[in-house]
Amino acid sequence: ELDGRLLRARLTLARGRRSEARELAADLAAEARAKGFGLIAERCAAIGGRIDRSAPPSRHDG
Repeated sequence: ELDGRLLRARLTLARGRRSEARELAADLAAEARAKGFGLIAERCAAIGGRIDRSAPPSRHDG
């Protein structure tokens, strides 16, 4: 089940829906950590990092 939800977060990101993908990944990471699935939690964090790196610069970034 957790792997399926991870795939869903990745597909959501691939479709360009960053905020939804970030939310899915964060929720899944919290649940994975609580259940002792550290590897899945790390993969969710990687999705979040990818989203942050691909985000356009904000007005406050100079």
